[in-house]
Amino acid sequence: MEAGELHKLVRALREVALDATSDSAEGRPNAAETLVATDIFEHSPTTVSEIVARTGVAQSQVSTIAAALHDAGITTREPDPRDRRRTLLVVPAKARKAFGTDRGRRGIQSALATYLDAHQLPSTPAELDEVNQLLEQLSARLGVNDRFGRPAPGTANSA
Repeated sequence: MEAGELHKLVRALREVALDATSDSAEGRPNAAETLVATDIFEHSPTTVSEIVARTGVAQSQVSTIAAALHDAGITTREPDPRDRRRTLLVVPAKARKAFGTDRGRRGIQSALATYLDAHQLPSTPAELDEVNQLLEQLSARLGVNDRFGRPAPGTANSA
């Protein structure tokens, strides 16, 4: 595989991931918005600096997304009890219930089927299962961390 092909693959996988984590009524967020929102939900309470370190998204972009989530009433801001100069982003229980925490745990089968159909690449359920298994193997082989920051099972970094 050449580098250009890898970029195309990543773009296709990002599209599948965004579709899998979006609700049609909301419109589809971009990749950074999804990554930051998911990180806040999984690591609340957290700071912008911590989100930047975990996601690799630029600090200015994280701040903008965090402000939008706050303005929408999805998060609140609280002073850090350990260091009053820092502000914590918190997902209140009401927002957790309203927006759910399962989006990152959704299977990709439906989004993958939609992607393939939209690109006129019909596939059978068995082929979808095979692609899903290949992606799981690739994830494990590359040591992609799970949503809690743990190495994927079967990698050299897992214990």
